[in-house]
Amino acid sequence: MEAFLGSKILVGVDGSPNAVTALAWAVDEARRQNTDIEAVYAYQVPAMAYSAPGYIPPNRAEMERVGRRILDDALSSIDLEEVRVDLRVVEDPPLAVLVDAASQPDVALVVVGARGHGGVAGLLLGSVSHGLTHHCPKPLAVIPAGWSGSPSTDRVVVGVDGSDGSARALAWAVEEARRSGDVVEAVMVCPPPSPTRRPHGPVGDAGAERPGCPDAPLLRVLDSVAHHGVTVERRMMMGSPAAALIEAAGPARMLVVGARGIGRAHELVSGSVSHACTHRAQVPVVVVRPDR
Repeated sequence: MEAFLGSKILVGVDGSPNAVTALAWAVDEARRQNTDIEAVYAYQVPAMAYSAPGYIPPNRAEMERVGRRILDDALSSIDLEEVRVDLRVVEDPPLAVLVDAASQPDVALVVVGARGHGGVAGLLLGSVSHGLTHHCPKPLAVIPAGWSGSPSTDRVVVGVDGSDGSARALAWAVEEARRSGDVVEAVMVCPPPSPTRRPHGPVGDAGAERPGCPDAPLLRVLDSVAHHGVTVERRMMMGSPAAALIEAAGPARMLVVGARGIGRAHELVSGSVSHACTHRAQVPVVVVRPDR
C-alpha cells in the first residue's frame, strides 16, 4: 500500500469563523507531523459580472491585499510556535485551486472547514468541502464548526467495511496514531436486522460471529495493515453506518473514513457514508481516497 508522504499541509481559508477553526486545527496537526502549512485564499469574480452594465474590471492588486489581510487576520489568534506558514492568494474558483494545489507531491493533507462563506449559494451549488470529498487527490480533513480542539479521549476512530478504501483509511489512521500516541479504534457497522428475521442481540466488541454480522471483513482489513506498534482495537456496531460511526467518534480526536466503500450504487442514490460523516460529525473527519 502506498505510503502517505508530503512535507506540508494545505489549508483553504475564506475568512469565515469555521475556516479559522480549520486553520488552527491544521497548525496543531503540522506541529504533530513536523510539517509546514500553506494557507490559501482563493477568490473568483462571478461570470455574470463581466456582462453587467457599468462593469469595472477588478483591481487585482487590491484583491491581493484583501486576501492577504484575510489570511493575516485568520493567523492572528493562532499559536504558530514551531510551525512555518506560507500564505498564498489566487484568483480562481476555490475548489479548482485546492484540487490543483493538492495534486503537488509535497502536500500530505488538505484541511478545510465544514462550512464557509456559502449561505444559500453553498446549499444550491455544493460547498467546497463537499466538492473536495469527490475530487481531492490527498487525504482531506473537514473540521466542524465550533470544534473546540479538546477531545475527551486520545483515540482515532476509523470506519472499516472490508473494502480496499477502508484498509487505506486504517493505514492512514495508524500512521496518525503512531505520531500522536493515540489508540486506533477500528469500527465495523453491521446493517440492522431485517423485520422478517429474528432480531440480533446487541453487538459490542468484535468476537464470535453473529448471524448476518460476520467479523471476517474487519479481521481481514486489520491483518492487511501493518500496526507499527500502535494499539488497534476492534469494535462491531449495528445500525446505519454513518450514524454508528458518528456515535462511536463522539469523544474521539478524529474520525477517519474511506472515500468509497462497498455499495457504490446505493451511495449514488442516498449519499455516501463519508459525505454524511463530514456533514454531521462533531469531530474532525478525515476522508482518505483509495490508491489510484
